[in-house]
Amino acid sequence: MALIGTVGFCLVFYMAGLIGILDALEDVFPRFYAHITTRELRPEIPEAVFTILVLLCLRWLAPLDAIDAWIADAALFGTLLYLSTRLHERALYIALLTLTGIINWTLWGTHPGSLVPLVILMVVNSFADWFNDHTWDFILMTLVVSAVTWGTATWVNAWDLVEATIVGVIVTVTMIASHWYGRLVVSRQQQGKRLRYSSNHDELTGIRSLHLFRRDYRTYQRLMRSNPDAHLTLVMIDLDHFKQINDTYGHLTGNEVLITFARDIEAYLVAMPYFCGVYRTGGEEFSVFLYELTDAEAKEAIDAYIKRLRDLVVMRSYPEKRITLSVGMSRVHGYDEPLKQAIARTDAKLYEAKHGGRNRVAQQTGGQTAMAD
Repeated sequence: MALIGTVGFCLVFYMAGLIGILDALEDVFPRFYAHITTRELRPEIPEAVFTILVLLCLRWLAPLDAIDAWIADAALFGTLLYLSTRLHERALYIALLTLTGIINWTLWGTHPGSLVPLVILMVVNSFADWFNDHTWDFILMTLVVSAVTWGTATWVNAWDLVEATIVGVIVTVTMIASHWYGRLVVSRQQQGKRLRYSSNHDELTGIRSLHLFRRDYRTYQRLMRSNPDAHLTLVMIDLDHFKQINDTYGHLTGNEVLITFARDIEAYLVAMPYFCGVYRTGGEEFSVFLYELTDAEAKEAIDAYIKRLRDLVVMRSYPEKRITLSVGMSRVHGYDEPLKQAIARTDAKLYEAKHGGRNRVAQQTGGQTAMAD
């Protein structure tokens, strides 16, 4: 009874904690990393690093006494089986299995038969999406994998058959319960992601929203604080005569124009080798951040896009129609300049471009204004 109670209690809370921490790492850490560096990080990376640390801890726990060894072996198997249906990067999972064999051999030993569970776990990982989508198949898979793994481990390590059977049953039941718990956590996580996406992205065009525009400005301020020589340029864009497009062709066509333009300029900026971002900050108004570019380089980047725009079909029903832009540009005055102040200066340049005949760029450079068609 002591074996059942101790292993069962420890394994249930271990798996609950493991699932919770892995989901937190997948959900929070990449966003934190992107917030600090403005770069993306695959969520599998922090998950793999954390798992390696866990495996090292289990390796330390195993030799303490008999029950601790059972707990370590059960937790090790639970970790690998759960990750087999979670890690979609197969090469990363194989590397994790290899590392497990190096740092912890208490479950399978060095007997050639110990390769059998490893092969089965790799197969499970290859069909992870199938098992995750089919509950009864997952249950059957868990039963088969547990039976094969614990049977092999009992044979290789000459474990007591009764104790091995007890622990194997505990592990199997716990893994099935963990599967349900994991699905619940993932479902809530996905709901949170959808809420964050809707608050950070414009509903119509799908590009970044005004909310994210303000938040990203603070990120760029931190980057400028650590690199005082870096430049940040704010660009404000207005689609010329957009009200006329709505009045002439209808609001659905107007929406098509906004969507096409927004996705095209975002695709253009994504390909650039510098930090940048495009945001919808009003009806037909968009804003762009260009980081680490001089005034001349920022102007050249916008001019290049305006030339590209001459060939962009924005209305499928009227493919011959083109749009033009009025653009205001100005450099942010240091990492401590308030966003409202930067917007006011750039908006003044946009006003000059619009009242100077539209279809042009007005840029403030070193306290001076440059106007170009």
